[in-house]
Parts: sequence; structure tokens; C-alpha cells
Amino acid sequence: MIILNSRNQVLIRVPKTASTSLAVQVYDNFLDPVIDVSYTIEDNTVGEFVEDSYRREVNFKPIEHLFKDHMDAMHASWWDLKELNLVDDSMEILTTIRHPIDRWLSIYYFHKKYFDPKLPPVEEVALQWPYDMGKYNKWFHRTQTDFVDPYRTTYVNPKNLDYFFKVNPFRDRKTVLSANATKHLLDYYIIDYNHYVSASTI
Repeated sequence: MIILNSRNQVLIRVPKTASTSLAVQVYDNFLDPVIDVSYTIEDNTVGEFVEDSYRREVNFKPIEHLFKDHMDAMHASWWDLKELNLVDDSMEILTTIRHPIDRWLSIYYFHKKYFDPKLPPVEEVALQWPYDMGKYNKWFHRTQTDFVDPYRTTYVNPKNLDYFFKVNPFRDRKTVLSANATKHLLDYYIIDYNHYVSASTI
């Protein structure tokens, strides 16, 4: 997440919603390294080295020691931050929101590539969802709206990042799931889907 005290905003990084792209654009365009605080560098184990570019420019220390580990901090929810008195209700919440099927496919391929190459075929995992993702269950089994208050959040659709920040639009994967698998996943993520549809009309 990034707490933008300079703008009275907080960027909540929901896993697998193109939040890295949004975070980098915030770094490049809006961050005040004196009063803003962040824990949004990528985990080196998955090959992302945003840290190398921004470590000296961002105020990390006030955040790091408050969380159990890297992922807990990077993907802290609005309520996690409120509990630690790092944010208050006057702040605008920003987050990316993604179609839940596209997000789920990103979860599947991410986990298969970096952590479990022997993961069953995509259709099988979809039909068994929530499938056991080990220590990542607490991020991947949660809905996008588990991370933010959906009724007081400004959503940025990843496909519209080019409009908001003049970067290339996010490209969804072209995997076809059966109607049964799609329905099963949408039933699980129905609240996310409803908010995605609302946000897409912005």
C-alpha cells in the first residue's frame, strides 16, 4: 500500500489487479518522499525489482515493523491500516479493480509459474475453487472487496490505466473456461463482479 499523506489518499494494493502498475505511476507522479509512506516494493522471489529504483526515495521504515512479513504489508487492507491508526475516514481510498475471472486466471498462472508448477489444469482448479494455495490462501481466497470499503472507494480499472496515467493498458489473458467453471468462480466473486461492472461505467 501507499499512504499519500500529501494528498490525503491511500492506495490499497489488492493482489493480482495490476496494482504494481498503479503503484509505480503513483511513485513517478504523486509521491512526496518526505511525508508519504509506502510498503509496495515487489517480492524479489518473483523477479520484480521495483525496490532497486525506489528504495532510496520512499519512506519505508515507519511501515515495515508493523506487519508480520512483506506480503502482509504490501497487501494490507483498509481495515488493517485503520486498526494500526495509519489512516482515517477522511482519506480517499484508491485501488485497482479487475474482472474477477481475469483476476482469478492471473492468480492461477502466477502461482503455477512461481510456486507450484505441478498445479492441476486450470479448469480443474477453477471448479475446485477455493483451491489450497498454501500460505497465499489469505490473499488469493479473499475477494477484492475484502480489502476496501466498496462504497467509499475510487476504483481504477486496469484497462483504463492508460487513460488515468498514460501507460499501456493492462492486457488480460486469453484462457477459455467452461460455463460451469466460469459460473462457479463468479458465484464465489459475485460482489467483486457487481462492483467491477459499476466501476467500468465510470
